Amino acid sequence: MILADLDQWLAANAPRTLSLLHPPASQEQLQELESRLGFALLPEVASTLLWHNGATEEMGGFQLAPTYWLTNAARVAGDASRLRATARASNPEAWVVHWVPLAADRCGGYLVVDHTPDVDTGRTFLWEPENGEDAMGSWTGLEELYSELRSALLGGAPWLDNSYQIVDGGVEWE
Repeated sequence: MILADLDQWLAANAPRTLSLLHPPASQEQLQELESRLGFALLPEVASTLLWHNGATEEMGGFQLAPTYWLTNAARVAGDASRLRATARASNPEAWVVHWVPLAADRCGGYLVVDHTPDVDTGRTFLWEPENGEDAMGSWTGLEELYSELRSALLGGAPWLDNSYQIVDGGVEWE
């Protein structure tokens, strides 16, 4: 499993980054998230939160994609609710009710997993409030994103126009 590979790589190469990942979400936290969203999580999203329920937003901390920190179940629910309300009030087409914001940057952008039934289910992409979807950051699902992340970390190759370095035991993307 790719998530286990990431933990192993982090333990060997970036222990500070690994230490900034939170413990797994509980079943109760996942049930609360699903209740607040109004639909069931895709298995790969649930697996992600059962792997680690978010990460501390700190330089050298774990990012699902460069500058996008994994958020916890409670924040996912809160962000989804706020984004839905904002879209309803100003631009209903800016946010889709079945989008789940799984990771966030510090500028209002999100890494989103589409839960729309039968339409792009599982598609994962970067979304910015000003510009919408970022074509550069789009994957068929989280598994593809994880595979690219693992390849970038193991091979040291740039990813999404970013390269990383290990600083004081933490992965820092630049």
